[in-house]
Amino acid sequence: MIGSSKTTVFRQLLVNIILPLMATLVLLAFLNYDRNKNLLINAHKERNIRIQNEIKDVLAFQDVSLEPIERDMDKYLRTMSNILVNEFFSNTDSIEKLPLEKIRHNLGMKQDIYVINRNGIIVNTTFLKDLNFNLFSIDDKHKEFLLDIFKKRSFVSEKLTLERSSKRLKKYTYQPTNDGKYIIELGSYSAEANRIVDFYKAHLENMSDISSGMLSVDIFLGRDEPVSITRDAVLDTSHFEIYQEAFDSKENRSVEIIRDEKKLECDYIYLTRAKTDLYQGTMLRIISDRSSDREVIFEELQRLILIFGLSLLLLAILIYVRAQSITKPIRSLAESAKRIEEGDIDVRAEVNGKNEISTLAEHFNSMMEKLANYYNELEQKVAERTAEVVEQKEEIESQKISLTDSILYAKRIQNAMLPADSQMKHALKDHFLIYWPKDIVSGDFYWLSEKADKVFVTAVDCTGHGVPGAFMSMIGHSLLNEIVNENEVYKPSEVLDRMKLGVVNSLNKEGHEESTNDGMDMCFVSLDLKNKKLEFAGANNPLFIVRKGEIIIFKGDKQPVGAFVKEGISFTNHEVDLKKGDMVYIFSDGYQDQFGGEFKTKFMVGKFKKLLTEISSFSTEEQKQILTDRHLEWKKNVGQVDDIVVIGIRI
Repeated sequence: MIGSSKTTVFRQLLVNIILPLMATLVLLAFLNYDRNKNLLINAHKERNIRIQNEIKDVLAFQDVSLEPIERDMDKYLRTMSNILVNEFFSNTDSIEKLPLEKIRHNLGMKQDIYVINRNGIIVNTTFLKDLNFNLFSIDDKHKEFLLDIFKKRSFVSEKLTLERSSKRLKKYTYQPTNDGKYIIELGSYSAEANRIVDFYKAHLENMSDISSGMLSVDIFLGRDEPVSITRDAVLDTSHFEIYQEAFDSKENRSVEIIRDEKKLECDYIYLTRAKTDLYQGTMLRIISDRSSDREVIFEELQRLILIFGLSLLLLAILIYVRAQSITKPIRSLAESAKRIEEGDIDVRAEVNGKNEISTLAEHFNSMMEKLANYYNELEQKVAERTAEVVEQKEEIESQKISLTDSILYAKRIQNAMLPADSQMKHALKDHFLIYWPKDIVSGDFYWLSEKADKVFVTAVDCTGHGVPGAFMSMIGHSLLNEIVNENEVYKPSEVLDRMKLGVVNSLNKEGHEESTNDGMDMCFVSLDLKNKKLEFAGANNPLFIVRKGEIIIFKGDKQPVGAFVKEGISFTNHEVDLKKGDMVYIFSDGYQDQFGGEFKTKFMVGKFKKLLTEISSFSTEEQKQILTDRHLEWKKNVGQVDDIVVIGIRI
């Protein structure tokens, strides 16, 4: 019987412990091998990322270094362009035959001069090789660019760009003649800019020194005709297709190559360049020798197989030996437990030797002795836990105060971003503004800018309110400054189109598209107060104009500024002639969506239109007071349900 018990215990140990443990150890061995393999692969990827970031940093430093040079060039070229247009080409009757080389010499200029007619043809130039060349034939984008210059009749300066033939930086400027028949183009090199570029190129050519096993790092520019910009590197023709795949997808591509009987890895990486036109479409090629990595992985696998094999053998022998001495004390312990179950609490287990079973028996014996003390200990623990809860409550209240202080500070930041009252008064003259955030910070905001003898004003309703809405409002405010103030886009529909693209890119910049509900509703207005002209485009929000007691409604497009199921639909641009005394209203939906009244319903847009029509003849200050009083009267003890922005402008 005893022998049978020993055999049963060993069999159970074999089935329940040894075999699963062996399987676990084998699995751990291969997981460890796979982990080490992945570590080497990830190290290779991280090294490429480090090189990519290093190159981005170098190019970013280069951009910063070029900025003051480019500003000086812009200033000089604008001056020379104005002199040519206003003094030498004020009369364009004979401009196509003027001695441009002599004019350039008299002015002490080194820049090339081009005279372009309205058909895009270079009809006179100091660079005779380009004479009679049709610039419209380059591509439709360049044609639209030149036609837009004719239309706007203003000086335009392009960013410094890399000239593919010479690999030197060159800047072009454009300015129409006073009669609008020609464009005067200036092309200028900068020795100082090229010295800076050469300095950074020298640094980039040493990128392969960053890591052992890296044979070369080359930088190519362009998709169809790639050119090396760091050294005289040549792209393998067999890699041209995978190079273009990496360029188009902007995702890394790798290919193995054989060189000197070694298997090498060639990585093609697209380098994203933000906020600059220089070196757009840049690709990195990194050639690495990873043979040492493969040798390390193979040696690691051999070592793991040997170590785990010996460990399994020794473990099986040890468990077999120990199984013979386990049965007796286990049976004794089981009998003691059975007696305790039957009510004999004075029984104690027999303790023999110094092993796990004897330790178990000792703990078993002490367990009964400690039962009497558990009640008192439990009472003490309850008191301690209660004290902890009180402490945690105080800590939470402290954190709440800190969080509230942070949000209040965020409100100061958000308010600082809004147009100042003096700016609104200077730009809009006779107007009123209602801005009531639902929470401490707001998802609604208003924005104003004065550009090109026009006033641009908008009321924006971002998704959500409070902190989430405030974050969205900061995205909107930043995009408006970039599009209108920096990029000088003035047409309302184009502003909303670019806003829409900017919001989608901002929310999905890591590649996630979890929601199509995040965005903004807005009405963007361009006011020419001198000529009483108005342009606007709306994203879900309309424009109201009240003229002599009659309201005129201009509907916005039924799409938000953000992700939308019907992608590719542009916003509609509306043009309106204004009359003296007109009241122009733009707003978010917060005022009309407020619950209140006798039946706790929404105020609704119908009541809002009627109210605006009734008060339009009053002064703007009185209108603001009436809207405020009516809102408070309507909601009474109902809380504000949304952020509110209403702007009224008297023409």
